[in-house]
Amino acid sequence: MLLDGTPSGLAVAFAEITQTQPTKTAFEFEGGAYSYQQLSDLAAAFAIKMTQADVGAETIVQIASADPAVLLPAMLAATALGARFTTSATLSDVDQTWQKCILTTSDINSDDGATILMVDQSFSPALFDRAAKDAIWHGVYSHQPVLRLLHGPNPVNVQLSSMWDIHGADVANGDLWGPDQRVVILHRPSDWRYLIRAAALFIRGGTLIDTADAELILSAVPSLIAGNCASLTALFSAANAASPLPQAELSDPEVWQADTIHLARGYGRLVVTFEHQDFGLLHRDIYVWSDFGHLGHEPGSPSASRVLIIDAQGMAVEGNSIGALTAAIGDTGTASTDTPTGYVGRWEADNCLRVLGYDVLKNTEQLTGDVNLALIDAVLRSIDGIGDAVAFQSPKADTNCLLAFAVFQDKVNRIQTTELAQHFCRKHFGLAGSPTKIWPLNSIPKLPDGRPDRAQCRKLITDALSKS
Repeated sequence: MLLDGTPSGLAVAFAEITQTQPTKTAFEFEGGAYSYQQLSDLAAAFAIKMTQADVGAETIVQIASADPAVLLPAMLAATALGARFTTSATLSDVDQTWQKCILTTSDINSDDGATILMVDQSFSPALFDRAAKDAIWHGVYSHQPVLRLLHGPNPVNVQLSSMWDIHGADVANGDLWGPDQRVVILHRPSDWRYLIRAAALFIRGGTLIDTADAELILSAVPSLIAGNCASLTALFSAANAASPLPQAELSDPEVWQADTIHLARGYGRLVVTFEHQDFGLLHRDIYVWSDFGHLGHEPGSPSASRVLIIDAQGMAVEGNSIGALTAAIGDTGTASTDTPTGYVGRWEADNCLRVLGYDVLKNTEQLTGDVNLALIDAVLRSIDGIGDAVAFQSPKADTNCLLAFAVFQDKVNRIQTTELAQHFCRKHFGLAGSPTKIWPLNSIPKLPDGRPDRAQCRKLITDALSKS
């Protein structure tokens, strides 16, 4: 099995599906649709144009477009040729020995020697004969892993080794991505979560519906809507309450209990997945809101990777203890040798995984001892009534105390919530790990990568002190 999770590669699997159901709708969009044969021909036209530009197995193809009608055939074409594919990565950060090709729908310049291909009418499948288009799929590059997504400003190689595990059929969950599924994906098209879901759907013969409009989504009658907390919540709010919503798949690095309850009320069935670009699916929980007002929970099928929560000493913890999430392929190795995922969380009742935030392990802002500030953030965020929080050192030079900002949810008793947060911080980290003061804030300052901006938090305190 190849690293994209298929026996012989995504392109081969897609070509086989196209042969068995050429007229079935693969991609619906406002104003039209592509059958599997039409999408195959469009991807083949992309591949022919890319081949003419010397794109091959040693090329990184970047698509400078957020239009799925361009992204998806470009991804299929790149995988057919064995090229790496990236959306938002900065190509200048990639190994300079690789050839680079940028597909774009607007005028751009490149100062690093990349080939620029303008996607225009010359990419129309009608301009290429049937033999040329079929030759792309007959000669598909399949003797080594072919779908390798580069993601982020400093490229991360997203290996799809667990694509079948993430999106495969299983008894517990049903096949979310099977041939009878009509799916709306609300993740950004340039996000790897969007691309691997689209790929999984295409190799099983399902239909991808491209729209973010609430009325159009409901009128398209999807069987599944996939997205993050923000997109699923926005759709729920925009939809007519009288219209039943289908099942939803929630994939988000941070999932709060309040979000789970709210979304489970709005969707017929809520499947919460936690996945990682290196390990694929790490955990899945299923929630259904009963007619009696009870939130039912059942665990999803086990993943190919084991997940542990590790404390500061590298020991696996259970219960409500908060720590760093680690993962390992299979069930081998020890806790100390498992790979950090970059996230922090804890186990809750019924083996439910609660991911509490992103913890950059190279973060040097630590308290005395081994307590990372991101773990304190996670404890604060885990308290009911706190939507987001950040801990930081006091800006006063003569003190070593810990302070915090918190975004309190509406109609909560801030005094009681603050006392509860401080109690749990003392429980997990001792007195030195408990903020002496927790101030309310409308939103937490964040760095571009999503981490809290602790320097800005300290500046807010300094500015407030200077005005007092």
